[in-house]
Amino acid sequence: MENLNVLPFEAYCESLQHRPKRGLAARTAGAGPLVGLSSERRRLLELRLKERAAWMPAVPARGRRVFCFPWAGAGPLAYRGWQERLGAEFAVIPIRLPQREWTGIDELVEQLALQVKPLLTDDAVFFGHSMGAGLAFEVARRVVPAALVVSAARAPKFRIGYVPPAEPSDAELLAQLERLGGAPRERLEALLPAFRRDTRLFRRWVYEPGELLRVPVVALGGAEDPQVTAEHLAPWGEVTAGSFAQRTFAGGHFYFQTEESFFTELAAILHSCALPVSASSS
Repeated sequence: MENLNVLPFEAYCESLQHRPKRGLAARTAGAGPLVGLSSERRRLLELRLKERAAWMPAVPARGRRVFCFPWAGAGPLAYRGWQERLGAEFAVIPIRLPQREWTGIDELVEQLALQVKPLLTDDAVFFGHSMGAGLAFEVARRVVPAALVVSAARAPKFRIGYVPPAEPSDAELLAQLERLGGAPRERLEALLPAFRRDTRLFRRWVYEPGELLRVPVVALGGAEDPQVTAEHLAPWGEVTAGSFAQRTFAGGHFYFQTEESFFTELAAILHSCALPVSASSS
């Protein structure tokens, strides 16, 4: 196991994601230098593909990669329709968090970084909404994207020395979620266990300042968001030595669900900041 050549193997794993679904034996045929995989490598290949699909069910073959980190209680379906709205120039990659209890935010972030790294391209962008913004930021501190776009999330400075409040009851948590909007009450009630699992984890996140990012950061928010104001977004500029921009849309916490111009403007933002790291930091 220690002597496996990881880089070509990772490239091979990725290539299989974009081929027609056939048996493994058929897929390995014509695989260049990896023809005739040993049973050990074949088993490892199957495990890698299954694990990656658990985190990122859909990885488009073409387009500038936009890794989309979910908000609390959300999964890949939260970004349903984004690929069509942004167009073929971009490859929207929704991230799914495995349904398990994590020891802390660091464990989750390390696993996220491990899964994202093999798929990271020079012009890839991280996008995160609410809790997903915090996750995207922490992953960006470990594996560097070309740019970071955060949405409806307070800047990390508000988590320095953070002491989390007591965990809310179901009724209190449901009231908080209703205040943010984004889904009808019946839907929120059904998703309450997932919300609780994710918010319990994220509530314990304490930001430890360190080396600044060196990539563009863009902070987005809704003017009527009851939880995140423009003043909460502005300090995102303090996490990077690169450029920073801030944009407020009409709407609340889930402003992108109602703001018609959002996807047009997001595409423009991605055009403006999604430069390869080598170019943006020179």
